[in-house]
Amino acid sequence: MADAIISRKDASRQGLRFFFTGLKCRSGHIAKRYVITSACVDCTKERRRRDKQERDAASRGGFVDQPSGLISRKEAKVRGFKCYFTGKACVRGHVAQRWVSSNGCRECADENNAAKYAANRESEKKRMRKRYWEKAREQALVYAKDYYKKNREMLILKARKYREKNPQYAASYGKVYWAQNRERLLKVNKEWIAKNPEKRKVIKRNREARKQWNGGTHTADDVVAILKAQRHRCAYCKKSIKNNYVIDHIVPLARGGSNDRTNIQATCPSCNQRKHARDPLDFARSLGMLL
Repeated sequence: MADAIISRKDASRQGLRFFFTGLKCRSGHIAKRYVITSACVDCTKERRRRDKQERDAASRGGFVDQPSGLISRKEAKVRGFKCYFTGKACVRGHVAQRWVSSNGCRECADENNAAKYAANRESEKKRMRKRYWEKAREQALVYAKDYYKKNREMLILKARKYREKNPQYAASYGKVYWAQNRERLLKVNKEWIAKNPEKRKVIKRNREARKQWNGGTHTADDVVAILKAQRHRCAYCKKSIKNNYVIDHIVPLARGGSNDRTNIQATCPSCNQRKHARDPLDFARSLGMLL
Protein backbone atom coordinates (compact mmCIF):
# COMPACT_ATOMS: atom_id res chain seq x y z
CA MET A 1 0.00 0.00 0.00
CA ALA A 2 1.40 3.42 -1.02
CA ASP A 3 2.24 5.98 1.68
CA ALA A 4 -0.22 8.89 2.02
CA ILE A 5 1.05 12.35 1.09
CA ILE A 6 1.62 14.47 4.21
CA SER A 7 3.80 17.52 4.76
CA ARG A 8 6.47 17.75 7.41
CA LYS A 9 4.53 20.47 9.23
CA ASP A 10 1.30 18.44 9.35
CA ALA A 11 3.18 15.29 10.45
CA SER A 12 4.85 17.26 13.24
CA ARG A 13 1.48 18.62 14.45
CA GLN A 14 0.04 15.08 14.53
CA GLY A 15 3.06 13.76 16.45
CA LEU A 16 4.16 11.45 13.62
CA ARG A 17 7.73 10.25 13.19
CA PHE A 18 7.76 10.37 9.37
CA PHE A 19 6.32 12.49 6.59
CA PHE A 20 6.03 11.78 2.84
CA THR A 21 5.96 14.23 -0.06
CA GLY A 22 6.15 11.81 -3.02
CA LEU A 23 9.20 13.67 -4.35
CA LYS A 24 12.70 12.27 -4.97
CA CYS A 25 15.51 12.94 -2.54
CA ARG A 26 19.05 13.92 -3.70
CA SER A 27 19.91 10.22 -4.16
CA GLY A 28 16.80 9.55 -6.23
CA HIS A 29 14.74 7.74 -3.57
CA ILE A 30 11.01 8.24 -3.38
CA ALA A 31 10.64 7.34 0.27
CA LYS A 32 9.47 8.57 3.69
CA ARG A 33 11.50 11.19 5.57
CA TYR A 34 12.18 11.74 9.26
CA VAL A 35 10.22 14.66 10.75
CA ILE A 36 13.09 15.65 13.07
CA THR A 37 15.93 15.79 10.50
CA SER A 38 14.05 15.74 7.14
CA ALA A 39 16.48 12.97 6.10
CA CYS A 40 15.38 10.31 3.62
CA VAL A 41 14.72 6.93 5.30
CA ASP A 42 16.33 4.94 2.42
CA CYS A 43 19.42 7.19 2.44
CA THR A 44 19.72 6.69 6.19
CA LYS A 45 19.54 2.90 5.77
CA GLU A 46 22.23 2.97 3.10
CA ARG A 47 24.48 5.16 5.24
CA ARG A 48 24.08 2.82 8.20
CA ARG A 49 24.83 -0.16 5.97
CA ARG A 50 27.99 1.54 4.66
CA ASP A 51 29.07 2.43 8.18
CA LYS A 52 28.61 -1.17 9.26
CA GLN A 53 30.66 -2.39 6.29
CA GLU A 54 33.44 0.03 7.17
CA ARG A 55 33.43 -1.06 10.83
CA ASP A 56 33.57 -4.73 9.80
CA ALA A 57 36.35 -4.00 7.33
CA ALA A 58 38.29 -2.01 9.92
CA SER A 59 38.03 -4.90 12.37
CA ARG A 60 39.59 -7.15 9.70
CA GLY A 61 42.30 -4.59 8.96
CA GLY A 62 41.08 -3.92 5.39
CA PHE A 63 38.69 -1.91 3.27
CA VAL A 64 35.32 -2.53 1.68
CA ASP A 65 35.63 -3.25 -2.05
CA GLN A 66 32.65 -1.30 -3.30
CA PRO A 67 29.93 1.07 -2.02
CA SER A 68 26.18 0.73 -2.20
CA GLY A 69 24.20 3.64 -3.63
CA LEU A 70 25.39 6.98 -5.02
CA ILE A 71 28.76 8.23 -3.81
CA SER A 72 31.30 10.65 -5.26
CA ARG A 73 34.86 9.69 -6.13
CA LYS A 74 36.22 11.97 -3.44
CA GLU A 75 34.00 10.51 -0.72
CA ALA A 76 34.74 6.94 -1.86
CA LYS A 77 38.46 7.68 -1.67
CA VAL A 78 38.08 9.06 1.86
CA ARG A 79 36.07 5.99 2.94
CA GLY A 80 38.62 3.61 1.45
CA PHE A 81 36.38 2.20 -1.30
CA LYS A 82 37.88 0.84 -4.52
CA CYS A 83 34.87 2.04 -6.54
CA TYR A 84 32.37 4.86 -6.63
CA PHE A 85 29.00 5.40 -8.36
CA THR A 86 27.51 8.63 -9.70
CA GLY A 87 24.52 7.21 -11.61
CA LYS A 88 25.77 8.88 -14.84
CA ALA A 89 26.60 7.06 -18.06
CA CYS A 90 30.18 6.68 -19.27
CA VAL A 91 31.37 7.40 -22.84
CA ARG A 92 30.10 3.98 -23.98
CA GLY A 93 26.73 4.46 -22.28
CA HIS A 94 27.29 2.23 -19.23
CA VAL A 95 25.59 3.32 -16.00
CA ALA A 96 28.00 1.45 -13.76
CA GLN A 97 30.53 1.84 -10.99
CA ARG A 98 33.90 3.45 -11.69
CA TRP A 99 37.34 2.72 -10.28
CA VAL A 100 38.56 5.30 -7.73
CA SER A 101 42.18 4.83 -8.86
CA SER A 102 41.71 5.41 -12.60
CA ASN A 103 38.20 6.94 -12.91
CA GLY A 104 37.53 4.18 -15.48
CA CYS A 105 34.17 2.46 -15.92
CA ARG A 106 34.14 -1.12 -14.58
CA GLU A 107 31.98 -2.45 -17.41
CA CYS A 108 34.29 -0.83 -19.97
CA ALA A 109 37.22 -2.52 -18.24
CA ASP A 110 35.42 -5.88 -18.42
CA GLU A 111 34.77 -5.40 -22.14
CA ASN A 112 38.42 -4.45 -22.77
CA ASN A 113 39.63 -7.50 -20.84
CA ALA A 114 37.26 -9.78 -22.79
CA ALA A 115 38.49 -8.37 -26.12
CA LYS A 116 42.12 -8.76 -25.04
CA TYR A 117 41.47 -12.35 -23.96
CA ALA A 118 39.76 -13.20 -27.27
CA ALA A 119 42.64 -11.72 -29.28
CA ASN A 120 45.35 -13.46 -27.23
CA ARG A 121 43.52 -16.52 -25.95
CA GLU A 122 46.45 -18.93 -25.51
CA SER A 123 48.89 -16.43 -23.99
CA GLU A 124 46.19 -15.07 -21.65
CA LYS A 125 45.23 -18.58 -20.51
CA LYS A 126 48.88 -19.33 -19.81
CA ARG A 127 49.29 -16.06 -17.89
CA MET A 128 46.13 -16.65 -15.83
CA ARG A 129 47.11 -20.23 -15.01
CA LYS A 130 50.54 -19.09 -13.89
CA ARG A 131 49.05 -16.31 -11.76
CA TYR A 132 46.51 -18.67 -10.18
CA TRP A 133 49.14 -21.35 -9.54
CA GLU A 134 51.44 -18.86 -7.80
CA LYS A 135 48.63 -17.79 -5.47
CA ALA A 136 46.98 -21.15 -4.77
CA ARG A 137 49.73 -23.74 -5.32
CA GLU A 138 49.57 -25.35 -1.88
CA GLN A 139 45.77 -25.36 -1.81
CA ALA A 140 45.61 -26.86 -5.31
CA LEU A 141 48.08 -29.63 -4.40
CA VAL A 142 46.09 -30.57 -1.29
CA TYR A 143 42.85 -30.63 -3.29
CA ALA A 144 44.41 -32.75 -6.06
CA LYS A 145 45.79 -35.22 -3.52
CA ASP A 146 42.43 -35.59 -1.76
CA TYR A 147 40.60 -35.93 -5.09
CA TYR A 148 42.97 -38.68 -6.22
CA LYS A 149 42.47 -40.60 -2.96
CA LYS A 150 38.68 -40.44 -3.30
CA ASN A 151 38.61 -41.31 -7.03
CA ARG A 152 41.74 -43.44 -7.43
CA GLU A 153 40.15 -46.43 -9.20
CA MET A 154 38.19 -44.24 -11.60
CA LEU A 155 41.24 -42.14 -12.51
CA ILE A 156 43.45 -45.21 -13.07
CA LEU A 157 40.82 -46.80 -15.32
CA LYS A 158 40.39 -43.55 -17.26
CA ALA A 159 44.14 -43.19 -17.77
CA ARG A 160 44.44 -46.82 -18.89
CA LYS A 161 41.67 -46.41 -21.48
CA TYR A 162 43.30 -43.23 -22.79
CA ARG A 163 46.68 -44.97 -23.15
CA GLU A 164 45.04 -47.83 -25.03
CA LYS A 165 43.37 -45.41 -27.46
CA ASN A 166 46.48 -43.23 -27.85
CA PRO A 167 49.51 -45.55 -27.47
CA GLN A 168 51.91 -43.41 -29.50
CA TYR A 169 51.10 -40.21 -27.62
CA ALA A 170 51.32 -41.97 -24.25
CA ALA A 171 54.72 -43.46 -25.12
CA SER A 172 56.16 -40.16 -26.38
CA TYR A 173 54.77 -38.24 -23.40
CA GLY A 174 56.30 -40.77 -20.99
CA LYS A 175 59.73 -40.43 -22.61
CA VAL A 176 59.63 -36.64 -22.52
CA TYR A 177 58.41 -36.58 -18.89
CA TRP A 178 61.13 -39.04 -17.85
CA ALA A 179 63.84 -36.97 -19.54
CA GLN A 180 62.66 -33.80 -17.83
CA ASN A 181 62.23 -35.32 -14.34
CA ARG A 182 64.77 -38.18 -14.34
CA GLU A 183 66.57 -37.41 -11.06
CA ARG A 184 63.38 -36.80 -9.09
CA LEU A 185 61.66 -39.91 -10.47
CA LEU A 186 64.67 -42.11 -9.65
CA LYS A 187 64.63 -40.83 -6.08
CA VAL A 188 60.87 -41.36 -5.72
CA ASN A 189 61.08 -44.87 -7.23
CA LYS A 190 63.93 -45.83 -4.92
CA GLU A 191 62.00 -44.68 -1.84
CA TRP A 192 58.85 -46.52 -2.99
CA ILE A 193 60.73 -49.79 -3.63
CA ALA A 194 62.29 -49.59 -0.16
CA LYS A 195 58.83 -49.21 1.40
CA ASN A 196 57.05 -51.75 -0.85
CA PRO A 197 59.43 -54.64 -1.67
CA GLU A 198 56.66 -57.22 -2.20
CA LYS A 199 54.70 -54.94 -4.52
CA ARG A 200 57.88 -54.38 -6.53
CA LYS A 201 58.31 -58.14 -6.94
CA VAL A 202 54.68 -58.50 -8.05
CA ILE A 203 55.16 -55.79 -10.69
CA LYS A 204 58.30 -57.52 -11.94
CA ARG A 205 56.56 -60.90 -12.22
CA ASN A 206 53.57 -59.39 -14.01
CA ARG A 207 55.92 -57.65 -16.44
CA GLU A 208 57.80 -60.88 -17.21
CA ALA A 209 54.49 -62.66 -17.85
CA ARG A 210 53.40 -59.90 -20.26
CA LYS A 211 56.70 -60.16 -22.12
CA GLN A 212 56.06 -63.87 -22.68
CA TRP A 213 52.38 -63.32 -23.50
CA ASN A 214 51.34 -65.77 -20.77
CA GLY A 215 48.52 -63.62 -19.43
CA GLY A 216 47.17 -63.37 -15.90
CA THR A 217 48.08 -61.02 -13.05
CA HIS A 218 48.23 -61.09 -9.28
CA THR A 219 48.63 -58.52 -6.52
CA ALA A 220 50.54 -58.13 -3.28
CA ASP A 221 47.31 -58.97 -1.42
CA ASP A 222 47.15 -62.27 -3.31
CA VAL A 223 50.67 -63.11 -2.11
CA VAL A 224 49.69 -62.34 1.49
CA ALA A 225 46.63 -64.60 1.18
CA ILE A 226 48.73 -67.47 -0.28
CA LEU A 227 51.31 -67.23 2.51
CA LYS A 228 48.52 -67.31 5.07
CA ALA A 229 46.91 -70.34 3.38
CA GLN A 230 50.27 -72.16 3.39
CA ARG A 231 50.85 -71.13 7.03
CA HIS A 232 54.13 -69.55 5.96
CA ARG A 233 55.63 -72.92 4.98
CA CYS A 234 57.25 -74.02 1.71
CA ALA A 235 54.84 -75.74 -0.67
CA TYR A 236 57.40 -78.60 -1.14
CA CYS A 237 59.71 -79.11 1.85
CA LYS A 238 57.31 -77.58 4.42
CA LYS A 239 60.07 -75.53 6.05
CA SER A 240 59.18 -72.19 7.55
CA ILE A 241 59.46 -69.36 5.02
CA LYS A 242 58.24 -66.60 7.29
CA ASN A 243 61.45 -64.58 6.90
CA ASN A 244 62.58 -65.73 3.44
CA TYR A 245 60.36 -66.93 0.62
CA VAL A 246 60.09 -66.91 -3.19
CA ILE A 247 56.91 -66.76 -5.23
CA ASP A 248 57.03 -69.65 -7.68
CA HIS A 249 54.92 -70.33 -10.77
CA ILE A 250 53.51 -73.86 -10.41
CA VAL A 251 53.57 -74.29 -14.19
CA PRO A 252 56.64 -72.23 -15.19
CA LEU A 253 56.19 -69.26 -17.48
CA ALA A 254 58.68 -70.91 -19.84
CA ARG A 255 56.22 -73.81 -20.21
CA GLY A 256 53.27 -71.53 -20.91
CA GLY A 257 52.06 -71.17 -17.33
CA SER A 258 49.83 -68.24 -16.36
CA ASN A 259 50.78 -65.43 -14.02
CA ASP A 260 47.38 -65.67 -12.36
CA ARG A 261 46.93 -66.20 -8.61
CA THR A 262 45.83 -69.81 -9.26
CA ASN A 263 49.27 -70.62 -10.73
CA ILE A 264 51.53 -69.25 -8.00
CA GLN A 265 52.76 -70.66 -4.69
CA ALA A 266 55.28 -69.74 -2.02
CA THR A 267 58.46 -71.81 -1.70
CA CYS A 268 61.81 -71.58 -0.01
CA PRO A 269 64.72 -70.29 -2.17
CA SER A 270 66.32 -73.78 -2.25
CA CYS A 271 63.24 -75.56 -3.65
CA ASN A 272 62.62 -72.75 -6.09
CA GLN A 273 66.14 -73.03 -7.52
CA ARG A 274 65.95 -76.83 -7.79
CA LYS A 275 62.57 -76.71 -9.49
CA HIS A 276 63.54 -73.90 -11.87
CA ALA A 277 61.55 -74.48 -15.12
CA ARG A 278 60.83 -78.19 -14.57
CA ASP A 279 57.41 -79.72 -14.91
CA PRO A 280 55.65 -79.51 -11.50
CA LEU A 281 54.65 -83.18 -11.55
CA ASP A 282 58.18 -84.36 -12.43
CA PHE A 283 59.64 -82.22 -9.65
CA ALA A 284 57.10 -83.50 -7.13
CA ARG A 285 57.98 -87.12 -8.09
CA SER A 286 61.69 -86.39 -7.62
CA LEU A 287 60.88 -85.36 -4.03
CA GLY A 288 58.86 -88.52 -3.45
CA MET A 289 55.62 -86.59 -3.15
CA LEU A 290 53.95 -88.48 -6.03
CA LEU A 291 54.14 -92.12 -7.21
